[in-house]
Amino acid sequence: MSESRQPFDEVGFIMEVESEGFDAQNDKHIAGVQEMIRTKLIWQLQGSWQRLATALINAGLVKP
Repeated sequence: MSESRQPFDEVGFIMEVESEGFDAQNDKHIAGVQEMIRTKLIWQLQGSWQRLATALINAGLVKP
């Protein structure tokens, strides 16, 4: 039996990071940014999110 994957809650993730700040040591934060890169949502958000994604890509923490 395969494990059911919960859908990614983009709004909840964005609200969490906006209120608490981004933590590069938090695997959930890295995975959230990776998912938003995969869906291309991050490139439609304000510039700070795009700069964050670019920095994480350049650091090798996420894939483009």
